Amino acid sequence: MILTKHSYCPKCFNTSLELKTSGKVYLYFDGKKKESSIFIYNLENDLQDEINTRLVSRIEDFFKWYGGFDHKLPIKKVEALSPDFKCLDGCSIENNFQPSVVSILFDQKFFESSVRDLASSYGVELDF
Repeated sequence: MILTKHSYCPKCFNTSLELKTSGKVYLYFDGKKKESSIFIYNLENDLQDEINTRLVSRIEDFFKWYGGFDHKLPIKKVEALSPDFKCLDGCSIENNFQPSVVSILFDQKFFESSVRDLASSYGVELDF
């Protein structure tokens, strides 16, 4: 089982916000996502390497697709978000609340280096 960090709940402001045992991660590139930029995780069954592999696969899929465009703008923001959080104190979390899972589900340095390496591999310029 993968143990994740707790974050601040947007309702009670305690450090009681926790990623649910299973859910989805949505990758956004400049605020937009492809259907193939979504992946599922299960903290009880998945190993960290499996989650990292899924993440890299989805990032690569996007950059491979976007890298094929003739007139592409530099990517200014890449986010990994999930609506699958719960408050351990029982607060009701709104459906549109989607905080970042970077540094919670996977390491921030791994995320950033994956984005930079794959963007470079597919000729996609980053501007952040």
